[in-house]
Amino acid sequence: MPRDVVLSPKAWEDLDALLEYLESRSPATAARYAKEIPDALERLGKFPESGRIVPEFLDEGIRRWRELLFEHQRILHRLEATRVVVVRIVDDRQLLTWQVPLAEPEGEAVPRGS
Repeated sequence: MPRDVVLSPKAWEDLDALLEYLESRSPATAARYAKEIPDALERLGKFPESGRIVPEFLDEGIRRWRELLFEHQRILHRLEATRVVVVRIVDDRQLLTWQVPLAEPEGEAVPRGS
């Protein structure tokens, strides 16, 4: 069943920082990411169980966190009954631990511009 996809405030910060960084290095890559990441999120809404369980959390028994891989980015999300909440967007070379802020997002996850 399709679900709405919303980003936490931290995920919006991650996305903005990523695009800003890419813009300074390669405007063409930034433009491509700015188009393709939303496309990937739209597909995630249509196929919410796509992606894998976050491997670093398997030993902890945490199975509600999933990740969608996009080039060198890990789009970390959790499934809810009617929506998918993107919690973080991090570089795939970054080992995830609880030191990486993965706690429940502060405030409500919202679509961009709301």
